[in-house]
Amino acid sequence: MRLIENNPFRMLGVSVNASARDIASNKGKMRLLEVGKSVDFPLDLQNLPSKILSPIERTGENVNVAEREINLPQDKVKYALFWFAQPTDPLGKLAYDHMLQGNVEKAQEIFRHSKTWESKLCLATLSNIMGDSVGAICAISDLIDNDGSVFVRDVVGQTYGINSNELRNIYIKNFCSDIGGISSIKLFSSIEDSAIPRVMWDKLRDISLEITIAEIENEISAAKIGDKKAPEENLDSLNRLRWLTQSRVASVREVLGGDNPRFRHLSDKLADLLRISSIRYYNAVHNSQPTAITKKVVNTCMEIVEYAMSICYGKSLREKLDEDLKFLKDTKEKVLPVLVEQQLVYINSIINKYESLEEKSIGNAISMMKDCAHHIVILKEHSEYRNHYLSISTKVVDAALSWVIDEHNRVSKKEGDASTYNENRRNMYKRALRAVMMMDEFDKETEFNEKQYKQNRETIRKNAEKDGVDMRMYGVWIDFNEFDIRTEDEVYNDCCSHSDYIRYLSRYPNARHKTEAQQEIDRLRNEEENRRRKKEEAEREAKRVREADDKAFYACKTEGDYRDYIKAHPYGLHRTEAEKRKNELEKQIRQKKVIVWGAMIGGAILVIAICSLFWGVDGILASLLTIAIATLVFVIAFGKRSTFRRIKKA
Repeated sequence: MRLIENNPFRMLGVSVNASARDIASNKGKMRLLEVGKSVDFPLDLQNLPSKILSPIERTGENVNVAEREINLPQDKVKYALFWFAQPTDPLGKLAYDHMLQGNVEKAQEIFRHSKTWESKLCLATLSNIMGDSVGAICAISDLIDNDGSVFVRDVVGQTYGINSNELRNIYIKNFCSDIGGISSIKLFSSIEDSAIPRVMWDKLRDISLEITIAEIENEISAAKIGDKKAPEENLDSLNRLRWLTQSRVASVREVLGGDNPRFRHLSDKLADLLRISSIRYYNAVHNSQPTAITKKVVNTCMEIVEYAMSICYGKSLREKLDEDLKFLKDTKEKVLPVLVEQQLVYINSIINKYESLEEKSIGNAISMMKDCAHHIVILKEHSEYRNHYLSISTKVVDAALSWVIDEHNRVSKKEGDASTYNENRRNMYKRALRAVMMMDEFDKETEFNEKQYKQNRETIRKNAEKDGVDMRMYGVWIDFNEFDIRTEDEVYNDCCSHSDYIRYLSRYPNARHKTEAQQEIDRLRNEEENRRRKKEEAEREAKRVREADDKAFYACKTEGDYRDYIKAHPYGLHRTEAEKRKNELEKQIRQKKVIVWGAMIGGAILVIAICSLFWGVDGILASLLTIAIATLVFVIAFGKRSTFRRIKKA
């Protein structure tokens, strides 16, 4: 109990009937606290079983506060009822010593046999420490009934008058306040009226109800729920109101019954507040974004309304709650699926994070789209949520576009040096174009796309072009490693190369096209291997042909050799040079033939001339016949020689 652990008498280390001299003596000892030393007293009860009482923390300030708390007689009586007194009788002293030594059960047994008020107070306090509330109430009731006036006289003096009924009120009220209204009612409900004196039983019942009702009314007054508050704040206040009153209302109804007018009034007051609060929470969510109304939101409101109906008694209020519940049930059938709801919560939190920044910028728009990409892809994967996906995707683009326009307007309004101003505008447009390229990748609702997005997109593009931005960069694809809102199927369909399929499998460990991708990897690997082998074979063949070509060319000597090379190697490496050399050799042969025939004709003429001188006409004819025969023999012999040479070469 806090009244025992934080009792001023405990802080001062004295009993409730200690003299002013004893208190002054302890305060003198506690001057050591000023130099950082600790001070202990016997009533710190360090020998009690562990964790029954929390350790006491003495400081100079705490000691002064404790002394002030027992200055007034009524406060002194209040705290005295929950602390120990120094017994004056031998039996009480014996029990007191056992208590200081930690022998709790022995001390309690002896205290029960002592009839002094000090022993009864010690027994009550010790019972409270040990969790025996019934024993504590019985002991304190015995003290009040038989020794109340003596107790008051010894604690605060003869001048302060207080009757037994007031003492009971003080004790029960502080006892119930300390343990709380619900615990008080539970204690009262668990105690039979014969277990404690009837007068204490009645007071425990009445005061526990008063405290619990006061706690409910305090929670109702403290509930801060408004239309202009953020939905999360309203939900926190609503849950607090619900959970902090639910068990209290049930406890009060259990004691008073549902027919009690006071309980009905309180219960209807709480039910009406819960109804109004649930409406405000629903409206706050709806006003923030119509698509934000999810099953979770509706279920929360339905739980609140159903709870309000369970504690409602007024007819008109119940009718209103019935209408609210019907509306929520109808709404529940139209709200977002769980997956959409989850992703929307994430996307809303991302947008709100950037929205809360003081200045909206293109950089924020780009970062926001990157952060939202993963959640957009999750929705895009589910074709059955197409409408929700388009709505949320459009929301992301709408937010990003508004921030791009904000920075565009800010930069356009700024003044300064012309060159600096123009450079700032160009840099802004470069970033804006990059953001627009990312926005192009998002799917958008038709109305938004046609009436807002395309117009602003075209305006940004034209203004950038006017400001001298290189528009060749406009429309360049965004790096997938930086930003990617393709679905798994789209990523797979875009794969073309071996490395694309490898990246696909690494990106999706449980890929739905894993088998096909692996087959494509194997196919492309085999094709690459075949191409490599064919390339090597082609290189080897080319080398062989090149070497054969070289060998055939460099073996040529005659015009016929070169003619044969050209015929055998029409596309040879040395064809041009072979034709050149063949032509040169043919020219040389023709020249030789001219010389030979010239010599032969000249010789024939000479022979004819000589023959004509010596033998006349007959000699000329004989010489011509001889020359013809010789020429024929020469031609036949020369032709056979050339043919033999060609056959031999072949």
